[in-house]
Amino acid sequence: MYISLTKFCRDNGIPKTSVFTRCKELNIDTSNGLDESARQTLLNEFNVQPISVEDPSSRQDPAIVVEVGNHRSAITYEVPTRYSLERFRSDRTRQALSNPTEFVKSLGDVVGGLKEAMDAAEIAQEEELQQIRRVKSSTVAKLNDLQMRAERYRMKSDLVSLMQNNELDELTSAANEIQGLGKPQEEDSVQA
Repeated sequence: MYISLTKFCRDNGIPKTSVFTRCKELNIDTSNGLDESARQTLLNEFNVQPISVEDPSSRQDPAIVVEVGNHRSAITYEVPTRYSLERFRSDRTRQALSNPTEFVKSLGDVVGGLKEAMDAAEIAQEEELQQIRRVKSSTVAKLNDLQMRAERYRMKSDLVSLMQNNELDELTSAANEIQGLGKPQEEDSVQA
């Protein structure tokens, strides 16, 4: 039989917050109340002996009979067996939650689902962050490689241009020399 955490704490004189915290540490589910095993575990944890509470509905008062001899008559008292607490209440209406167990279970399912979704989203975000870091690292490495290659290209191109220009200068000198060795053109001979 399950009893509520509040009733357990009240019956045994233990602060509810302490018991609730200990239940979480011991993985004891309190959403539906405490079963006998959980109650015994908690009593042992808090070193408390269970308080025996007599159920008022189990007590039966026998009819009172008084016999005082033959000069008196016997009196029998009848105690009503049904009572209504309505007589002792004020006129204020007390609202009650009709489905506390279902509400707590549904809330637990929703909270659990949200926490799982958050965990999955965090994992996806971490994976995306790691992927971006890998892409960035690869991009930076390729950019550095390109910059180094561009510098080598610039230096080699400059060197090749210098060498080619030197070669062309020498070729031009050789061509001019060869041209100087040739026969003058006919126009020059007509004028002479």
